[in-house]
Amino acid sequence: MKKQLLTATFLGASIMSFAQLWTPVNSNLDTTSGIRYMSAVDTNIVWAIGYDGNVPARTYTKFTRTTDGANFTSGNFYADTNTYNPANISAVDANTAFIATYAKAGDGTPGQIIKTSDGGLTWNNIADTAMFRNAANFPNVVHFWDVNNGWTMGDPNNTFGSGNEFEIWRTSNSGTNWSRVPGANIPNPLSGEYGTVDVFATHGDHHIWFGTNKGRIFRSADTGATWQSVQLTGMAGGVYGLAFRDSLNGIVWGAATTAATPTIVFRVTNNGGATFTTLNTTNNTNNIGWTSIDNVPGTNAYLSVGLTVSRSQYVTSVTKDDGLTWTVLEAGTTNTERIIELEVIDSLHAWGGNFSDNSLPLGVGGMAKYAGPVMHTIGLAPLAESTSYEAYPNPTNGNVTIKMDKIFAGSVLKVTDVLGKEVYTKTFNTNQFNQEVKLDLSSFAKGIYLFNLTSGKSSVSKKIILD
Repeated sequence: MKKQLLTATFLGASIMSFAQLWTPVNSNLDTTSGIRYMSAVDTNIVWAIGYDGNVPARTYTKFTRTTDGANFTSGNFYADTNTYNPANISAVDANTAFIATYAKAGDGTPGQIIKTSDGGLTWNNIADTAMFRNAANFPNVVHFWDVNNGWTMGDPNNTFGSGNEFEIWRTSNSGTNWSRVPGANIPNPLSGEYGTVDVFATHGDHHIWFGTNKGRIFRSADTGATWQSVQLTGMAGGVYGLAFRDSLNGIVWGAATTAATPTIVFRVTNNGGATFTTLNTTNNTNNIGWTSIDNVPGTNAYLSVGLTVSRSQYVTSVTKDDGLTWTVLEAGTTNTERIIELEVIDSLHAWGGNFSDNSLPLGVGGMAKYAGPVMHTIGLAPLAESTSYEAYPNPTNGNVTIKMDKIFAGSVLKVTDVLGKEVYTKTFNTNQFNQEVKLDLSSFAKGIYLFNLTSGKSSVSKKIILD
């Protein structure tokens, strides 16, 4: 299912100027292009896919990226617009990104997972020949935690005797090999049920959630190997988005009915998605932007952007109590307030996508950097900018010490060999300072090992030679 774009008639006036809250940055996409999908690695590395703001349904095969947090370079992930549409993008570093794509004609042409390892200069299809085939094929999501380990989900599709099950695949070697999750490990789809492009959330390297058009949430706590589902009450029009701050607490929003202009409703969970309760929005109809919501890593805060529940204006707002109350940081009815895509890095940094245009302030460049107040005082600065991360000695005969001066709750330390096999994982449950982790690798084969420390959307990797 394609993501819906928002149009409405607005009332009201701006209460904070764009330049104060968001700093415009040139996306270097075509004039009047919007940002449809975005993936931020850290404050400096951001990838995005655009769309035609004049004709939103038109196929668009251009991406843009920055590696310095200031200058964006655009390019094409397909040479033409004849065959495929993008479903989402997942970036892991400055050079590596993955895009899920589906056939434009809906004629059974196999969907693809394409990858670049050279900053977008070239893209290659890494999908297995068994993936996303038959008339019902439709890739909705691809997500990679690092260069090697990834997951993808498509609509229910009966291929090779699998039964009519959601098409879920996993890889541990960057897509060289994929394994399909057995239908017995996935709840059966409802009649007419399918996934929605880019409607998913992850936490750490184990927890995944995705939503469907029938108002169900699917969840996995083992990197997609097994799944459970829950039906959300009062969300018959489908799930529009999910945001989780840890493995237990999250917000889900969607449509109350299948009407053309449905009421937007919110649900919250504190048990990982086993059950959900209604979030009261009576006093927040003009305070929550439901186009995109993202967690502020390491905190119980969320930032929201886009159209309000009342559809009277666009806002950027923040909650510091898991969605109970929201504070509007900016509101208005013009494109200067119209942030339509969001990636939060930490309490001070976020990236927003809007529209590009030849003349400011209309569109304001296409991309925007958050320049507003601290979103939450809980939490630390992003790893990639402020954490001292050492692994020594290097080379080593087996004993390795990993030293970190500060780290977020929820951060994950993972060690893999050159084939992507995981040999060690540690999750930090609290904010900590001056941490040391000592490992003994002497029982493993000699060679190169990758130490990857992930916190929020920031990631730092180091290579250790075992000799």
